[in-house]
Amino acid sequence: MQIIARIRELFDIDLPIQSFFLTPTVDGITQALSERAGNESPLYTANLSEEMESLSTEDAATIAQDFSSLLNTETDLEPSDSGASLSGQVHINAQSGWSPEERYRLVSVSRIPSSLAENVLYASASGIAARVPTSFAEALCREKRFFTLKELTERMLKDPHNQVGREAVRNLLNQLIEKNLFMSEKVFVESFARNTQGSTSDPHITTLGIVSCNRPQSLQRSLESYMENCQTNGKTLEFLVIDNSVKHAICLEYRERLQSLRGKFNLPIAYAGAQELKQFAVDLGQLGDIPRSVLEFALLRPPHSSVFHSVNRNALLLATAGELVFNVDDDTLCQTFASPSMSKGLGVLSGVRQKSPR
Repeated sequence: MQIIARIRELFDIDLPIQSFFLTPTVDGITQALSERAGNESPLYTANLSEEMESLSTEDAATIAQDFSSLLNTETDLEPSDSGASLSGQVHINAQSGWSPEERYRLVSVSRIPSSLAENVLYASASGIAARVPTSFAEALCREKRFFTLKELTERMLKDPHNQVGREAVRNLLNQLIEKNLFMSEKVFVESFARNTQGSTSDPHITTLGIVSCNRPQSLQRSLESYMENCQTNGKTLEFLVIDNSVKHAICLEYRERLQSLRGKFNLPIAYAGAQELKQFAVDLGQLGDIPRSVLEFALLRPPHSSVFHSVNRNALLLATAGELVFNVDDDTLCQTFASPSMSKGLGVLSGVRQKSPR
């Protein structure tokens, strides 16, 4: 904003915007400048005050005009019912840009406490700010979904922390929309559509990988749940099982259970046991000229040892290099449930932030 740029030019100090709302006086800004400069001594503060007072008429007028514009004309909103009025007034254009049927939400707006009674809602991208009652700001910033003006009014009135009445809520919401602090759901969605035009399709998961060892029954139960989910939702994936079991009988049981699942779901399942991992290490060594000791450490279980370092996951990552892989454990189940509090609609969980004064 102009006032911040002007102060930076004159004093070579970057002053955060909340300083103007927390201490809207020359003495207050002087103190903020001194603290920002890392020197809070009375002598420095006094010198800085003198420097501000010695500004040319033109510089002082420019800062005063910007400061007045920031704190009054452009930022004050006035509720209409008694007990919640603020200084200043913004006149609403008769040809309002909002629609009663459209849904709105704050997007990329910071809430800055300026006093116990007031907060500042500030959009950093546009530099637009508005002072509103604290309880109103807190209630509004808790809303994560898009609502019509009527719906949002009712939700604000039901918020136990909001202390602003119906007419004041409607008046404040109207003015926030007029000042473009709200974004409509339609504009929000269209902005994403514009950003994705001409772009390639998003990458999608091609393989589901499961690592296992000595748990063929658990693996079958887990893998079956994921395959059922894919079948139900029309998804086609490849399934890769990496098994580090040592006993031949257990490896054979893995193969039998996986063969049963292939027949049941008609989906591709690849299996890599001890034999396959040894051959994989040999192939990698030939292709990449990798030392044998490195490959054995990364991919093979040391003989007569119960200690080995994530060899299954190493093999899975190398076998699927360049793919988008969903990696799960053999004791997990794919069971999806709707949240009890779920409701239809578009929600935004980021973009509304609260900034505390420094």
